[in-house]
Amino acid sequence: MSRKGIWLLVALILAIMLIAAGCGQQTAARKNTLLPGGEVAEVVSCDALDFTSFDVKGAGGAQGFFFHSALVYETLVGYQQGQIVPRLAESWEMNGREYVFHLKKGVMFTDGSPFNAAVVKLNLEMLKQHSGVQLAWFGAIAQLEAVEVVDEYTVKLIYKQPYYAALQDLTGVWTGMMSPKIFENGNIPYGKTFTATYGTGPYQLALEQSEKGKYYTFVRNEGYWGEKPKAKKYIVKIIPGLDARMMALRAGEVDFVVGERLISQDAVAQFRSDKNFGVKISEERMRTRKLLLNTARGPLMDAKVRKAIACSINKATIIKNILYDMEESADHVLNPNLPYCDVKVVPYEYNQEQARALLEEAGWKQVPGQPIREKEGQPLTLEMIYRTGYGSDTEVAQAVQGQLREIGIDARTAGTEMMTAYNKGTAGEFDIAVSSTYGLPYDPHTYISPMLNNSWDNPAQQGLSRKKEINEKIVRLFQTVDTAEIQEIYSYLLTVLHEEVVNVPIAYSKEVLIFNRNKIKDIDFSGLPNLVDISQITFNLKEYRG
Repeated sequence: MSRKGIWLLVALILAIMLIAAGCGQQTAARKNTLLPGGEVAEVVSCDALDFTSFDVKGAGGAQGFFFHSALVYETLVGYQQGQIVPRLAESWEMNGREYVFHLKKGVMFTDGSPFNAAVVKLNLEMLKQHSGVQLAWFGAIAQLEAVEVVDEYTVKLIYKQPYYAALQDLTGVWTGMMSPKIFENGNIPYGKTFTATYGTGPYQLALEQSEKGKYYTFVRNEGYWGEKPKAKKYIVKIIPGLDARMMALRAGEVDFVVGERLISQDAVAQFRSDKNFGVKISEERMRTRKLLLNTARGPLMDAKVRKAIACSINKATIIKNILYDMEESADHVLNPNLPYCDVKVVPYEYNQEQARALLEEAGWKQVPGQPIREKEGQPLTLEMIYRTGYGSDTEVAQAVQGQLREIGIDARTAGTEMMTAYNKGTAGEFDIAVSSTYGLPYDPHTYISPMLNNSWDNPAQQGLSRKKEINEKIVRLFQTVDTAEIQEIYSYLLTVLHEEVVNVPIAYSKEVLIFNRNKIKDIDFSGLPNLVDISQITFNLKEYRG
């Protein structure tokens, strides 16, 4: 049965179950409760990944808290429609390698500690001291030389050399501010903060109302300096399975889901046809959906084989049949609308005959009666990794597998959960990886910088004769603020990576959210559309009842 057929069957069975249980729009476990002042008792979302540590660095490392941490930890600056905007810093000045931030006054952490310049200094110095390999690519921390307290609410960041992307980096959740109390008595909180949160944001963890691996409850910070969100509680349920997440949404156990990583385009098409649900797709191209080819392993060490793969991928079919025309075809590994990324290259067009000819030239011959090509008695077999339960990655991997088989390549798919896929990718244990760029606000610079060390791209590039020059260019990129030189470096990098066919771009993906209209009237995306922002929710108060 097709995935669409399965969805229809699931929806029918679920509807019958709900009617039989007499649950109406909400299950017995959920109540829509209207509180005085137009507030609501709770709003519920979900994630596929468990929350392992409730600190800013723990928000990374392929775990779910990352996508919700901005509700707890706030940064000096934010990102909104391509612009850097104030957050905990009200204004700033730049002078070469120095950045001076003027901080918001009267802000308190949830434990009662005041926010000031000394706290900024402590946070950034501790993060730098304990960044490790995980943040070695993150220039705002890796290139930081010193932090000076100018006065109680003015702080100066001094970099080793001018760093053009510093402000953009400082919008990242890793630079969120944590209370100084979490560092007391020599405590190093990174990766081991399990019982509470220590931020200035509108919510804080309520451990006593949470159950590890199942759900996490965040209660409103009643001392929040900004406008308080309408929901007194925000609950995140951990639901690893894609179909299970969509069933929970239909059943009323989840009120909304944010992020294309949690929602397949199949599901979007189903929910669009149901008047009880709202579906939104972000205007921004969030990231590039692509294939990453490992130039240092097996048959893909030959550029002709890599080019053959590029010519065999029918993007139009994938976008129409799997992505439901919700994404735009991509010819560049980085969206040309991004700064410095409008680099002219000749796309690899879909052409099966050219793909077959390239494989022949590379010595991979079609054996009569055999679907898979061989060379010196060995079949052309490749391992393709992808993240299970991650948006449409599974369906894309299956489509690519079928298209490669048409030209005689046996691509054996190996889907794993996020952390396993992450570890295999950084170790270079793959031939092809269904992957994506980092997305806003980290593209383009943060997609490029990890190519030096901690990424899937670094091992995938090890077979390139120009890898040393690529690395030298990347190092220089983060040592200059000369816009002409920055452009020259991006032009070189994007041209070389295209010519060497390290990536096969498929589509420019956008963020997606689905919400239950019986509880939520509308939701807008946050400035970073992949992150949850409760303040963007307008509740359907007429439907609430005690």
